[in-house]
Amino acid sequence: MKFNQKKSLKGNCIVETVVPKLGQKIFETQMTLRQILADFLRHELFSLGSLSRSKSISVLTVKAQTLGVEKAISHALAIEVLDDLVLTGDIGAWTSFGEPMVLLLDRRMMPVDGQDTIILGGPPMDGDPFGILRRIATDTVFEQEAFEFRPELSEAETQSIAALVDLGEWSPALALSPGLRRVLLHLGCEPDGKLSRHADDFLKEWLQTVTALSQGGGLDVSQQVVVSQEKHARLVVTAGPGCGKTHTASARVIELVKSGVSPASIHLITFTRVAAQEISERVKSALADQVYGAGIQCFTLDSFAWHLIGSIEDQDTSGGFDKSILRASALLSAREQRLLDWVGRIGHLVIDEAQDVVGIRQKLSIQLIAALPASVGVTVFGDWAQAIYGAWSDQNANVSQPASNLHAHILASEGWKKLELSFNHRAGSAKLKAFALDARACLGNIELQAKERYLLVRELLENAASTQGADLLDRRIPWSFDNLILTRSRMAAEAASARLSLRGRPHRLKLSGHTHVVEPLIGAICAGKTVGEPLTQGDVEQRIEALSPAPFGWTPDEAFVLLKSVAGTGKAAPRLSDIIVKIEQSPVHITHDYIGQSGPLIGSVHGAKGKEAEDVFFLMPPIPNYEDVDWDEEARVLFVAGSRASKRLHLGRTRQVFGRVEQDGSRWISGQDGGLALSGSDGLTPLPGRGPVDAIWGATFDQPLCTFRRESVTSEWQLVLQNGHAVATAIDPLAMNLNYLANEALSLPFGSLRVAGATTVATTRRDGKPIGVALLPVLQGTVRSGSQSSEKRIT
Repeated sequence: MKFNQKKSLKGNCIVETVVPKLGQKIFETQMTLRQILADFLRHELFSLGSLSRSKSISVLTVKAQTLGVEKAISHALAIEVLDDLVLTGDIGAWTSFGEPMVLLLDRRMMPVDGQDTIILGGPPMDGDPFGILRRIATDTVFEQEAFEFRPELSEAETQSIAALVDLGEWSPALALSPGLRRVLLHLGCEPDGKLSRHADDFLKEWLQTVTALSQGGGLDVSQQVVVSQEKHARLVVTAGPGCGKTHTASARVIELVKSGVSPASIHLITFTRVAAQEISERVKSALADQVYGAGIQCFTLDSFAWHLIGSIEDQDTSGGFDKSILRASALLSAREQRLLDWVGRIGHLVIDEAQDVVGIRQKLSIQLIAALPASVGVTVFGDWAQAIYGAWSDQNANVSQPASNLHAHILASEGWKKLELSFNHRAGSAKLKAFALDARACLGNIELQAKERYLLVRELLENAASTQGADLLDRRIPWSFDNLILTRSRMAAEAASARLSLRGRPHRLKLSGHTHVVEPLIGAICAGKTVGEPLTQGDVEQRIEALSPAPFGWTPDEAFVLLKSVAGTGKAAPRLSDIIVKIEQSPVHITHDYIGQSGPLIGSVHGAKGKEAEDVFFLMPPIPNYEDVDWDEEARVLFVAGSRASKRLHLGRTRQVFGRVEQDGSRWISGQDGGLALSGSDGLTPLPGRGPVDAIWGATFDQPLCTFRRESVTSEWQLVLQNGHAVATAIDPLAMNLNYLANEALSLPFGSLRVAGATTVATTRRDGKPIGVALLPVLQGTVRSGSQSSEKRIT
């Protein structure tokens, strides 16, 4: 067999390669040499199960030589074919006792465009096409695998893509990285072959995106437009899932500071504390070399209202966040001068997730914007397609807005410049990208009826899934800390968590609403100390030694550093009073919004706003069959669920969970396993002394069952562990609900309620002044009456 020597330009380098001239027999069978070798290796693996990498290369080299290829060239060709099959996912690679191995994988399918699909893995079968890429018609019925996409490229990879687009073919002369070879193979391209129109369009879009990002300092074109607007502009920015909203908001704030806006006058309001902390840290890092660069004010809307009122009057701690929202709204409505003076210090206002600002919070936001001087700029981010809090919009009877959320209200208002972020940086597969585009178009299609839009989005979601019909315990679902398991409702999430707990599968459960957990080690160490008392290194060492079990991953030195960082005073011996202040502020670095130590995070779609994961498992609910269904909101919930995935979406079915939520916020689940659902530490207050603290610390690791008992019908309810230790007292409204469940009984039976964790809390006197620190258990499960007396309440 003869060979031609070819040279080509790659970047600034001349790459020399040897390309075989195939014999007439090979041309007649319409198979290239690479295709023959790929098919040969599949048959070898089917016969033997697995081979070492060195043996695989050896048998391919010998096979190539029998076809007339010279020895030196045949070895390089064998390595290339083997690596391409591994990169494609056709065969697997692993290591056994230090020896690299290859093996046959399960049979899967992956679409490459609208017409063709590639067979991956599995034994060779009669009727299968030959070649590195075994292509079949897309209309074949199968379970598909997603093609992963990443927008980042090195400089060499960028040059390679430019050369590919310029040549219009995959020339073996191009020295491509393994990542690029994998992308090309997944696009249906093969060495020595022409680029398809689909592949050519994909590579051009990829190159354009990367070029824009590099020229815009990490911003795509649409993000640059938002960031570069005048500081006095009033902007409403529509940003779909994965469009880099947080990144753009951070860049906007950074640009405002660079344009002369005082950092301390920039107020950024986000939907979650985690988002506020993330943006704050990004801005601080970017402005580290500028004076006062760390002065940006980041709040949730609830904490903003709290600070707003606290700036002019003493706060009443009773009533929670809603009371603060209503009070701030009333003061703004009355044009209270001290409040207007405080608002007048704002130099630029940024509001994130405006589509989820509804009800009394929407009213407060509109009043706040109206109170700002006309010269003050405002940047509002939102997405109409992700508005899923409509059910919360009419919680307060005094609220009546012309639009269902803040984003919709501003879009319908005059005087705002309307912009949009247009590129999805999250979706890493063709299927997920198609879902994001098609489902969004469907949601905005006013020619369809609302239920038709819902059913079509549901169908698109099913088409985008890599796995369908999976059960919660299905071992095919990736089970890692970074992944998400989503449900339509909070009750369904709790039911799923209870089922996993019974089966011993590790997971974390997202806490509801504003509930969060403060690092329990702080309370375990500080319990028993008085407010003015300093904490010494010896105190910490003594408490660490006394804790059973010992805190995992914490040394006494590390624990002491933690306490000093929480106190934030820089003193050698932090005081408990300083620690209590920070505990009440709940800084992100010592808090989290879930219980559990490992495994994927389970929560409702609403609780997953702002989150993403490579693998998302959505327990899809049945099609609603009750009256007054808000079909558009249900469709948007499906859209939000599907758009959390960056690589693979897995679909299952949720079990029907019935229940109701009372005005006091309590959740009652009906059915055989029903009762009062508890999640968190709401309704509990600490018992005095270190004994309950030590019992809670141990229960955090053992996660025992627990229940409530009292000495008489007029006594307080106490939370009791399975070993009989009382660890907390119930207060209203939890105590009232326990009275309802118990009737005249003095105890409630053990059921599914368990201790799932612990949180540090400040203990207070009757007048509300703090006196110390303790632990409270974090509960998960349901409390039952032990009879059918609760059936009327929960059905």
